[in-house]
Amino acid sequence: MLKIQYQDKSFELPLSKANLLGSFSLDEDWQQMDYKHGDSALNLCMLLSYRVPTSYLTNNDFIWVDAVDQEETALINLELEINHTDFDLDNKKTRVLGEILLFPSLTDLQNQQANQSILQDSTLWFPAYANPTQLNKINFGKIIGNQIEVTCSGDCVDINGKMSFTFTEQVDFVISSEIEGYPENFQDFTIQDRFAEIKNCFATIYNIDKYTFEERVKNELTKNVCVDFKLKDSNS
Repeated sequence: MLKIQYQDKSFELPLSKANLLGSFSLDEDWQQMDYKHGDSALNLCMLLSYRVPTSYLTNNDFIWVDAVDQEETALINLELEINHTDFDLDNKKTRVLGEILLFPSLTDLQNQQANQSILQDSTLWFPAYANPTQLNKINFGKIIGNQIEVTCSGDCVDINGKMSFTFTEQVDFVISSEIEGYPENFQDFTIQDRFAEIKNCFATIYNIDKYTFEERVKNELTKNVCVDFKLKDSNS
């Protein structure tokens, strides 16, 4: 549920869909790199879509609609980028900004709280607002099955006035790795070779036996491929 406080009005929007995505692109020289110790990091992004009740659309008080679904239900789509790392120019390494690991698993995220550095570097935009939100909370909570609870809150101010929001959702966590374009070292690789290369790299970071995976071809011409990984069981 997304709760919005705008001026003297309150709105509650039911969730349509949401997921937490961890992603990284495979470097062509990944075998000479140490991903787990600063040569790369998992990008964390939460994608959410909320349904807007028809009663909210009868006047001009509700200003955040940015899409409609196939049933012509009004929606708000949000993208929360959780920037938990930065790059240390002196050491030429990626470093964490808080307690979240460079490549966290689902269980690594449980009960983690974003510190002020992560909150300041993370971004979330609301439709109709020219400025990003000022985030004051991103908390990971309990795991139920293969889903994790995420709570986020913050404020946004521009010429439309001040808006405050909060949501708590239980979401899937999918880790996605991709080979893009025409990297030189992969030039002669078939699509199946590229899938194998992604899985080999993933196995150096995570225990691949604990994950299911789905292979996807995003562009046959450029052999742009992706593999999505999902933990089989959070208790395993």
